[in-house]
Amino acid sequence: MRAPESGALRRTFLLSDLTTLSISSVGPLFSMAVAGAVVLSLTGGASWLPLLLIGIPLVGSSVIFRILNQHFPSAGASYHWGRRVMGPRYARFQAWILMAAYFLSLPPIILPAARFTGALMGLQGTWSLVGFASVWALVAATLLWFGPSPTSWVTKGFLMVEVVAVAVALTAGIMAFPHVPVVVRSHAFPPWSHVVLAAVVASTMMDGWEVDSYAAEESRDPRYAPGIGGIIGAVIAFGVYLLLFPMLWREVPPGLLTGADPLTAWMSAVLHGPELWMAVAVLASTAGSLWLTTYILSRVVYALARDRVVPPGWGRLNVHGVPGRSIAAIVAAAWAVTVVELLVPGAVLGLQLAVGSAGFFLTAEFFLDNVTATRFLLTLHRRVLPHSWDRHHHVGMTLVSALTSGSLALILGAFLAVGGRQQDGITVLLLLAGGIWTWRRRADTGVFIFDGRETLISPPREGEP
Repeated sequence: MRAPESGALRRTFLLSDLTTLSISSVGPLFSMAVAGAVVLSLTGGASWLPLLLIGIPLVGSSVIFRILNQHFPSAGASYHWGRRVMGPRYARFQAWILMAAYFLSLPPIILPAARFTGALMGLQGTWSLVGFASVWALVAATLLWFGPSPTSWVTKGFLMVEVVAVAVALTAGIMAFPHVPVVVRSHAFPPWSHVVLAAVVASTMMDGWEVDSYAAEESRDPRYAPGIGGIIGAVIAFGVYLLLFPMLWREVPPGLLTGADPLTAWMSAVLHGPELWMAVAVLASTAGSLWLTTYILSRVVYALARDRVVPPGWGRLNVHGVPGRSIAAIVAAAWAVTVVELLVPGAVLGLQLAVGSAGFFLTAEFFLDNVTATRFLLTLHRRVLPHSWDRHHHVGMTLVSALTSGSLALILGAFLAVGGRQQDGITVLLLLAGGIWTWRRRADTGVFIFDGRETLISPPREGEP
């Protein structure tokens, strides 16, 4: 039995393509330009602490994703793993978390893309920003509409710009480090509430590497390649941030760190001149993050439609072999939220609070994935071929997934404790909505198992892989 509204995604990506997507989706320059200033303002010279608190669990999660990809490659990735290991209700709630995490991440990408473009062109009026936001939304939708090959090639070009900029910036910063006058700042340790908030903000800087998991069905080697690029992307991002934050803190005057683009301010301070090239590189990084975040969300919706968790029409593929309806709807909705934020001043606070929950839901996504992995490795792994024959066990990975689950649970709980009444209210409201959506869904209708073809199996018994 096959899904009437969806077909098979085209298997296009090589390992090099997946690695490119994973590194570009993290967007280190974009993340530093937008969220880096927030982390520094909250924790100052102790910015390494929230990076360690969230970075180590997420690097561990990238290894866990690799294990899960080897056993359950799927365009739905996290949702599909939860469905196979934990059951349908758990998976539907996880799907809600995924949709909230990635959709709430999109307006904070479109808006900076518009502002960075406006800064480069000297046009910062409201309607100019609306126009730039529209252009970038259209670029992202068009690129994804035409399939994985053009997406991969354009992403590689934009990533090359970012890689060169990161290499130049790190070289300039390291060479200037002993010679730049030390900026006098307070060395007081920040409050732990600031550290927790900074860690959740930093989660939005560390995510994106998981995009290759959602591209598993479009990989030419779906049981080997997905997950490798994610590990590379997570490790590179973590290392770059650990180098960049101390340099920014030491070398940039305090008044410039909280500006619209602290990276450009940093290069201006180090190289003593306007650094247009850094602004262009930040914009390239932002653009890559925009369409790759949309890519992840469109594949989640595709997998949900294929399993009939959402209407099957949302999984219909266009002539280029991609879920065009989902792509168009996601980009249009994110663009609309961005325009409302620009045009309706009264809506800004509510939208900012909702968008501020993106970090919480991204962290929750990885928490649920590690819970899934812990159960799979402890109880179900030995029943999955070939391990039912060779008695192979991932003892180290089981420990990593359990410890990562615990650490992320602590971060999530601490965020709710210190996030503030309004922020917590929005977050809890979204969680309750997810709970209602989960429990009101109709009976389970089966799950698609990807094995190089498209196959529908009957609903397995609860807990059966």
